[in-house]
Amino acid sequence: MNKVTWDFRRSKKNTQPANTRSQAQQCDQSYPDICIPPNLADLDCPDIPYRRFKVMPPDPHGFDRDGDGVGCER
Repeated sequence: MNKVTWDFRRSKKNTQPANTRSQAQQCDQSYPDICIPPNLADLDCPDIPYRRFKVMPPDPHGFDRDGDGVGCER
């Protein structure tokens, strides 16, 4: 008689990241490298933990004061 053994450690799990489209919609597109939720009250650099991140127009929070595309440089 042949014995069947199961290896439950090798399941077919979905290893793809969560729906990145819905995740992107929850983050302001002006800050593509970090996630700042849209429609928040005005934030300043001391209000967030991120430094030296990419900023795209329109930059609603004004993180890129000198307009060089890098936010919260100081």
